[in-house]
Amino acid sequence: MAEPMDEADEAATFVTIMPDGGGATDPMPGVPDGGTELDALLEEVTPKQPKPKYSKALSSVGGQTQKMVQERAQEQINEMQLSCSASGINQRSAKELQLLRGEVEFSGLGTGGHRAHYVIAPPEMESANELLRWMFVRQDGWRLKPPNLLLSCYGGRDHYVNWANSPTLRNREAWATATGAIEDWQFRQKFTSRLSEISSGVCQAVSECGGWFDLGTGPRGGLNEVLMDGLKVYWSAFGCLAGHKTDNVVFCVRFLQDTEFKDSFLQCAQAVPASGPVDKKEELKERVMYPSVNSQLFPELGSDPKANDQDLRGLDPDEEDAGKSAKSVADLELEVRAQITRRFLCNALTHIIFVQSQQTLDRLRIKLRSLATRASIFANGNEALIQPGVDGKILMEAVTGVPIVCLHNTGGAAEMLGAAVLRRRQPQHAEHSKFMYGYELPENVPDDQFLILNPAKDSVEKVINKLTLVLSTVQGSNSSRHFLSSFSANQL
Repeated sequence: MAEPMDEADEAATFVTIMPDGGGATDPMPGVPDGGTELDALLEEVTPKQPKPKYSKALSSVGGQTQKMVQERAQEQINEMQLSCSASGINQRSAKELQLLRGEVEFSGLGTGGHRAHYVIAPPEMESANELLRWMFVRQDGWRLKPPNLLLSCYGGRDHYVNWANSPTLRNREAWATATGAIEDWQFRQKFTSRLSEISSGVCQAVSECGGWFDLGTGPRGGLNEVLMDGLKVYWSAFGCLAGHKTDNVVFCVRFLQDTEFKDSFLQCAQAVPASGPVDKKEELKERVMYPSVNSQLFPELGSDPKANDQDLRGLDPDEEDAGKSAKSVADLELEVRAQITRRFLCNALTHIIFVQSQQTLDRLRIKLRSLATRASIFANGNEALIQPGVDGKILMEAVTGVPIVCLHNTGGAAEMLGAAVLRRRQPQHAEHSKFMYGYELPENVPDDQFLILNPAKDSVEKVINKLTLVLSTVQGSNSSRHFLSSFSANQL
């Protein structure tokens, strides 16, 4: 007769019953013995996942469609005949790359004889430091004095004598005299002469503030023509047109490959020693004699009365006999003309920086932006300049705190912006609501960043006083000294 089990042994027997069926010494009755039966039991009590709604046939069709789409996409990519190449990375330091220096004489500014310095960066150069050293630090370089102010220029691409005939100049009443309306030829004459006078006042105010003129890439046409005529008047009154200018800096940064007569600039350039200044600076043996291209680029400036009556037909939306075809042809002609004029240099430049790499251009521009406090002058121009977006440079400048000098009643975007700013400042003024341009200044753009000048009414003395007051309050002499000191400490 078997001995009865105590409570401990009985508990141990029950505990050894495991779900996997292993290790039981005396399994309880009714519990499945073995993994197969236990698995079947667990499968019965486990919730079942719903089966997919689609059929195998549908899944097969979707896979075939996806494969066909991928094959078709690859075929179209192959038809594009794209290629990706490898380019060697320059291993030489910036100091081992030689700059080229030279000078150019412009015969198209007044009586001629105006000269400018230029420097050419090699294609392998990507850093802007050597160019900055040449501009400010090197003994054999330009040795420029850092400015208190950088004035950038924005405006229409065509010559400003044609702005008077543009349909975008809607407020011609602002140019009327005290005796009433004036004839078309009188209006055009007043328009051009007043812009030239206002421009000379702008140039005087910027010069007295110790500022530089930043002409972007330095092309012909647009606001550059206005400033060129203003500088011509200013230099004639306070100095001379011939030779280099020591008290003014009018500079540009542009691609050498996009410049007309680039071979002449290379031919007359002289290599700069990469190791620094030599005991005796070698004199230039040649200079570029830049021809006058005024009559070729802008025939309306000549004596031909028909050329002076150019009205850019086809641009007026109210001209019924023009039609869409004539408008498109006129737009195409203007675009071609703009492409031509941008290849030629503005005759008022005093310092030209030629680069051959996008990296150099962007890095130099970033460095120059931190050189001094900036301001911008704006006349005429495309509407995209005052619209939100990448091309809305005027709005972006204003949002970042850059003062904008707007020449109102010059047509285009400047006239739209001037009216919008005045309407925001004085919404109940009847004169400001007279012309509906369909444009409102965005709410996030402060109107106190704009100085509105009226070339039709403001005297030159008033313009100079306004500009001098505004520019003197924003010029950053401390920032320019800090830039130069930090640059010298880090780079020399």
